[in-house]
Amino acid sequence: MDAAEGLVRCINPITETGELEMKWSYNSSIGNRANGFKEPNDWGCIYPPAKGTRQSPINVDTSMASRPAALKDNPLKINVSRNHTDVQRIMRIPHNFAVKVEGNGTLEGGPLKKNEIYRLDHFMFKIEENGGSEHTINNKSYPAELQMYFYNTKYNTIDRASDFEDGVACVIIMYELNHFPQNDAIYKMLQAYYSLNNSTSNALVSRPIDIPSLYPADTTTYYTYRGSLTAPPCTECVTYIILKDRKTMQATQLDKLLQVHRERGCCRDGGNCRPLQATNGRCICYGSKCACASKKSYPPYRFTFLKRNSLLTFI
Repeated sequence: MDAAEGLVRCINPITETGELEMKWSYNSSIGNRANGFKEPNDWGCIYPPAKGTRQSPINVDTSMASRPAALKDNPLKINVSRNHTDVQRIMRIPHNFAVKVEGNGTLEGGPLKKNEIYRLDHFMFKIEENGGSEHTINNKSYPAELQMYFYNTKYNTIDRASDFEDGVACVIIMYELNHFPQNDAIYKMLQAYYSLNNSTSNALVSRPIDIPSLYPADTTTYYTYRGSLTAPPCTECVTYIILKDRKTMQATQLDKLLQVHRERGCCRDGGNCRPLQATNGRCICYGSKCACASKKSYPPYRFTFLKRNSLLTFI
């Protein structure tokens, strides 16, 4: 790519109303570029945080992970009720679907500051066209990756929390394939997906999804690091917690997830996973606390022109 081509690809498109046009794609196809979609390597042209040093996803090299003694007085706790009192909505967002949760699900402890509580906002799957997770562990990609997003309640909303480096926490569960039994929670997610048509952006989940069955019972062992959102604006506001234990789904369920993403207009360009980013010397920790995680404080990126929209629009 010569300098002139690079300049053209980095021109910020402006709409007739003077607003920044936010067209981006996970795929680097010629067709996407011809239609004005920014491929991952060009996101930084419009979204400066994408050029940061704490970008996600990454490969987790467990041999390099710090292994501090677990803090028994501050274990990681995912508190999500099974009584289905939370309101759940299935939402279509750029290149994906997400389940928005309005309820009392919380996350606390572990690598998060003591006595701070994070509230569950939404969860979604990240998958490649032929099956594949967004993060990798020891260069291994898993068939699918579930991401559960929580926001720090001291900031009141996930939009405001995204302005701060301690604003958002994401619990990641890697999924492997099995032949049986069927994962009932994913079955209900698929039902909710199919309730949307091409003209509907969101709908109430009529059969509530049992959220605790989406993550393993043991949440005491995990890898954690400081990173960013994996879609524009790529703000460096996320504490990632990748659970060591995994869950399973049927191969046919993965096929249906991929199929519904293609048919309903989410992932027609080959998946919804951002390419792996450089770790840049970041500390990856195994356990509940990492001493090196607090050695350096990074200033947040602020995007006032995005605040009229929900952060969920960009994840």
